[in-house]
Amino acid sequence: MSSGVRSSLTAGYVRRFSAAFLAALLLAACYLLFVCTRAGQATDTLAMFTLSELNRSFAPWDQVLLREWYLFILVPLIAAAVIVALVRRRFALGVRMLVMVLAATVTTQFLKHFLLARPALGITYYMTNSFPSGHTTTAGAAAVALVMVAADRWREVATYLSALVLWVVALAVIVARWHRPSDVFAAICVVSVFALLLSPLELGGERGQRALRRGRIFTFLAAIIALVGVVLVAYCYYQLARGGNYFTVGTATMDLSHLAKSRHPLALSLATGTVLALGGACWIFIFEVARAGMRPRKSSSPTS
Repeated sequence: MSSGVRSSLTAGYVRRFSAAFLAALLLAACYLLFVCTRAGQATDTLAMFTLSELNRSFAPWDQVLLREWYLFILVPLIAAAVIVALVRRRFALGVRMLVMVLAATVTTQFLKHFLLARPALGITYYMTNSFPSGHTTTAGAAAVALVMVAADRWREVATYLSALVLWVVALAVIVARWHRPSDVFAAICVVSVFALLLSPLELGGERGQRALRRGRIFTFLAAIIALVGVVLVAYCYYQLARGGNYFTVGTATMDLSHLAKSRHPLALSLATGTVLALGGACWIFIFEVARAGMRPRKSSSPTS
């Protein structure tokens, strides 16, 4: 292995492990901010209520998608990933992919049912702990599995498709009131950790390098969109933390539901911020895994 290739792979692994560690930190921060505080639970609930109310203006796409998602999304994605791995004779990569899907799914269920708890802070009582989202974890793992095994010429297409599928499923579980936004972001973090640790680094050809350049442009735009979303969510979090007349502890569910139904500016800002932050996060996560097979080859340094 030339020194240029070795240097490129080393830098890639450092970036990969650092990103996985960052995803784990974001998971912890999400739990502490949105599950363990009253303001966080109120922000989470208001965002879910508002997106659900806004969705009433459209066809019940979320119910149709979630009712049939195993048949039309999960099974096709996993099957496609397995078939691609077999056709390409990448058996070891196929095993990595399956381990990633299994590890992410089991970890989410362990965190939700055994390790993490949702304290009763007077916000909602009709929903038990749903942090992280199992549906989003499975969808994210299936989506990124296809990216992991895709050949160089198809990896870019798989990246766009997977990011879109993950974003749609994540929105669907929120508007259906199956999960709160923090559950969804936490699930993306869980999948990110295992996908980043288990997907291999491969040096792509000229096609991969062009895809990498386009992907970096989209990532820059996605980062801006996500940042705008985070700012909006942070503003709403601050407003709800201040108290005021937004809700009272005894009637928080009713008060937050009223804010959502009346389309209060705070509720609309929070819904907008959630959608933007979620969309940006989905692309950044998927592309970070996809870029593993798009890394340019570095020529060896000349010897003296």
